[in-house]
Amino acid sequence: MAAVAGALADAGLFITNSHHFGDPDTRRFFMRTRFETMGDRKTGKNGFSRAAFTAAFSAIADRFAMQWQLHDATARPAMLLLVSRFDHCLNDLLYRYRTGTLPIDIPAIISNHTDLAPLAEWHDIPFFHIPVTAETKPAAEAQLRDIIDESGAEFVVLARYMQILSPELCAELAGREGWSYPVAPCPSPAGTDPRRCANPYCPNSGLSAAAYRACRSDGAAIRPRNRHFVAL
Repeated sequence: MAAVAGALADAGLFITNSHHFGDPDTRRFFMRTRFETMGDRKTGKNGFSRAAFTAAFSAIADRFAMQWQLHDATARPAMLLLVSRFDHCLNDLLYRYRTGTLPIDIPAIISNHTDLAPLAEWHDIPFFHIPVTAETKPAAEAQLRDIIDESGAEFVVLARYMQILSPELCAELAGREGWSYPVAPCPSPAGTDPRRCANPYCPNSGLSAAAYRACRSDGAAIRPRNRHFVAL
């Protein structure tokens, strides 16, 4: 944290917020920092050089073996939505999108049902119906891949999408930060009560810390605070 803050200060940049998290299981440290140039608010001009900053910061990143990315906070990322029949998650996201509190673009909404097509049409967002059965799942996911690629989506949100994505598709979406909007309870290992959460720190937990760690090792990214997850 000190090295990153020092590098930003040396570059004449002002930190507006910073978030940190250390994962005790993987022993990895995560950091997200937002900054602006010192003259932004006074002159309205941005003297920031991405190339110069990348060259200067790379030495620090190499020193700590960082995996890092630099993003323009003013850019509107393209978010593709997957949904089934229930509309509460989709409505919430569309409301935030419509009012500007969620600064994104939505190039497409994809569903395995047609129930929410009118909602997409009302927002003037392209709607794609891809029915899914056990027999058609591979072909449906191939069609889903094509739409994601053609839409230019930077990430995908599962807004109450009641389908399990294949491991292959999850691996492809990992680079686009696929995630789940609050929809599902915390994971429970096979053979246990699905109503009981696998996170021992959750009020609804009926399992041990060992079960929780086993569930994490299977690839479940658990969010204890809202008790929702997506496995990638």
